[in-house]
Amino acid sequence: MAFKTTLGTEIVQTFKFINFLKKATSYFCKIEKQGAVKNLDPKAKVALTDFSLDTNEIKAPAADSFEGNELGLSIRFEPSSLVESRSIL
Repeated sequence: MAFKTTLGTEIVQTFKFINFLKKATSYFCKIEKQGAVKNLDPKAKVALTDFSLDTNEIKAPAADSFEGNELGLSIRFEPSSLVESRSIL
């Protein structure tokens, strides 16, 4: 996914995927910064990122057909500098 916005604004896009499991399940998601690590959160010891999730858990109902169930995850991007920012979901 590619996000483009100006400093001081944010944009939200939905990452969509399909659940094919025949029983209800939960997906747990996190975002990790990619590339050079410059700013670390001293308490968490992780690189800070310009991306965030509205929720870390998605509860998926059981798929009752071969098409599965489409699920969506909202990803928020708010740039903190003028350089490119990369993360992995």
